[in-house]
Amino acid sequence: MSISYLTSEQRELLTPGQIGKLPYTDFRYLSAEGVDHLSPAQVATIPNSNWFATMSAEARASLDADQVQALDTSKVSISYLTSEQRELLTPGQIGKLPYTDFRYLSAEGVDHLSPAQVATIPNSNWFATMSAEARASLDADQIQALDTSKVSISYLTPEQRLHLTTDQVHDLPYQDFRYLPAERVPELTPNQMALIPNANWFNTFSAAQKDALTHEQIRALQTTLTGIVFNGTTGNDTITGNANVNRLIGGTGDDVLKGGDGNDVLEGGAGNDTLEGGAGRDLLIGGGGNDIMRGGAGDDTFAFEGAQAGDVYTVDGGADTDTLDLRAFQRSDVEMSVGRIEVRLPGGGSFTIQHENIEAAAFADGVVAINYNHEPVVEAGPDLSAREGDLVQLAGTAHDPDGAPLSYTWVQTGGPPVELSDPHDPNPTFVAPEGTGNMELHFELRVSDGQSEVIDSVAVHVHGVNDAPTADAGTDQEVDAGAAVRLYGSGADPEGQDVTYEWVQTSGPPVTLSDPTEPRPTFVAPPGVANTEITFELRVSDGTNVSTDTVTIHVNTDPDAPSANAGPDGAVEPGATVPLNGGGTAPAEQELTYEWLQTSGPPVQLSDAEAATPSFVAPVVEAPTELRFELRVSDDRNTSVDTVTLTVGAPTATAAPPVGTPTAMPEPTVDQPAQGASADGAVPPPRSTVADSAGNWDGTEDLQVLDPVAALRGAVETDAAARPTIADVSPDDMVGSSDADSGQPPRFVSQEQDLTLEAAPPSSPLEVPPVLARQRPQDVFVVESEVVLDDGGAERSDPVEAARGRATFVPVAEDADLPAGASRTADAPQPDQPSDAPPPRDGFWALLWGLIRGSGGARTASESSETEKSRRT
Repeated sequence: MSISYLTSEQRELLTPGQIGKLPYTDFRYLSAEGVDHLSPAQVATIPNSNWFATMSAEARASLDADQVQALDTSKVSISYLTSEQRELLTPGQIGKLPYTDFRYLSAEGVDHLSPAQVATIPNSNWFATMSAEARASLDADQIQALDTSKVSISYLTPEQRLHLTTDQVHDLPYQDFRYLPAERVPELTPNQMALIPNANWFNTFSAAQKDALTHEQIRALQTTLTGIVFNGTTGNDTITGNANVNRLIGGTGDDVLKGGDGNDVLEGGAGNDTLEGGAGRDLLIGGGGNDIMRGGAGDDTFAFEGAQAGDVYTVDGGADTDTLDLRAFQRSDVEMSVGRIEVRLPGGGSFTIQHENIEAAAFADGVVAINYNHEPVVEAGPDLSAREGDLVQLAGTAHDPDGAPLSYTWVQTGGPPVELSDPHDPNPTFVAPEGTGNMELHFELRVSDGQSEVIDSVAVHVHGVNDAPTADAGTDQEVDAGAAVRLYGSGADPEGQDVTYEWVQTSGPPVTLSDPTEPRPTFVAPPGVANTEITFELRVSDGTNVSTDTVTIHVNTDPDAPSANAGPDGAVEPGATVPLNGGGTAPAEQELTYEWLQTSGPPVQLSDAEAATPSFVAPVVEAPTELRFELRVSDDRNTSVDTVTLTVGAPTATAAPPVGTPTAMPEPTVDQPAQGASADGAVPPPRSTVADSAGNWDGTEDLQVLDPVAALRGAVETDAAARPTIADVSPDDMVGSSDADSGQPPRFVSQEQDLTLEAAPPSSPLEVPPVLARQRPQDVFVVESEVVLDDGGAERSDPVEAARGRATFVPVAEDADLPAGASRTADAPQPDQPSDAPPPRDGFWALLWGLIRGSGGARTASESSETEKSRRT
């Protein structure tokens, strides 16, 4: 029920709960006290200003902040609020106000008007309803939203007018030109200037504004502007301007135009005219005929419109800086001499300008200083070609027709920056920069005679090569088991390209790197191991080339701890029974236990994972597949770990049986102790990088030449009368490319597979190394050496042309029974180029001997055989 049926006394008896239920149609019946109980949600229902106006002024004035902020200001005018209540409006409410309510905002409230709202002001009348303080608080964004074609800028402050955009200036009517700051006057278009209807409006310009007018703006003024524009007749006229800005138009006669003070435009027209600019910044336009133009004081410009073939202009610039405006012509269209310019016309013929006191001539392709001095003749030299790293010399030359001394300055204008030996030398040098591809460098030679500067340019084409980055995996480390370890890798690219990193673990028990793509990752050394090596390879890439380096981490090095030896890596045939030739050393002759774990590849079943030499059946695979095993040797206190990788299905040498294939092993005549213990105290040696390439032992030897370019595989048997031959060639056995590894030396690895000796450990006079004196028949001793094969001989050992190959040799010598202390020489012939090898590449084949297995002995000689065109490093 509406409370309109209650008396005013009864309405005062209403409870807050009853008032809280009133519809907006009954708000007009509430007293100021009753309005206090209206909720903001009720106030928000007022649909428009008409209903809001039905409330008494006292009731509206009693609305508090929450109630005021509930009003929908897009529908309810804030004119019904008190000034104090308007200060309570939220930015969101101000953002909804129509332009009709902008006049009720304070200066602080205006700050919340959006540019889009300001853009709705339809004309100056509505803009003027805002208080001066409110208008003055408008910021740059709000000013730039005004439609200046409808809203006069007279209501803006001088500072606000500086914020006008160029488009807003272009929209101004001529009535508002007078309010523009002087520095914005040149932005008025000639079409706008032509709208000025009479001299009265023109004279509303301030003196500073008039002084800022351009010659193009003055020329646009209507000829009806009395006292501003002066027009001649068809006769011979004398026209004198005044101190104002003038436009003087001579007509077709022989006229005399005198600009007087001010910035004037004098247009001679046809006829032989005399133009005198007088003081000020004047534009003198000669027109056709033989005209005389005198600039007088001020920075004057002399133009030549309608010039005819044969016309002669006599120009005196007078004081200050004066310019000939020849922008309708190229520099190549004129012949310049001291005090004289001849300009060739497009249709044939030419006109002449005789001048003095002129400082510059402006052409379509640049400005030339005119100082009555012949400019230098400059040559920066022909374009050059170079390779990166070359020393390049620029070949600049110059001479001055007047014999004046010249100064030289070379400036690089393009390409990767280089450092010139002396930029003021006519012929400086620089080093061609490194780059990932071809580059082009540009230089300017600037030569000055003190008055004129002439510029010539030259280009240098640099043929770039993308050099490989460098990789450094850091130094080897010794750490405790369970310790946190950091790898210290680094890399750099010679061309400054970004590089990426990749760490790959290549041996040892597997560990987890914190981030294998960081140069310095961390990991935790495996707990509970001793005398264990973990090897990592760091690969550094620049996106095209990759460089590698390795580092070895020795975990828990302990002379009393056992050492594990998982045997050599090798190749096996699918389906073959493969033995794992593991072993371990026990320096204190402690009892050892063994544990084999498969860490990668298709799973296989070991015959006994706790034996030193278990076996398994190689899986059947369609492509070469790697199996990796980890051997853990323990003495119950320390554990040593080693790994071995076997490739199933990889190509193998024809005369070298794969791992797991039974071979004839001569029976040893000395007792062989059980694995892990030795009756004579013999222990296997650690893996070695001994570089000796000859020894005094016989047996079967496998020689592998490892190289990433060509692939040759085969086997030979060598005795005193034989020469090495290739039994099989497998060109598909590639492991790299010549582009990636050009110039890298191959690595020769010699590994003897079968050796039987009847020799007790030799006596001390033979200088038996301790590591060999304790060797047992089942142990392996690896000899490594590096050989460079030169293509074309040592005198042409360009790494790019290095010929390298991969071959497998199996030289065999006769078995022999040796008494203790006796020696045996492996009698091998001088090796020669294999008869059925690919065409010779001036390389060589080397035959390397080394002790692989045995229970004693010492090397008595160290030899290598090579051709005269080989080099061993």
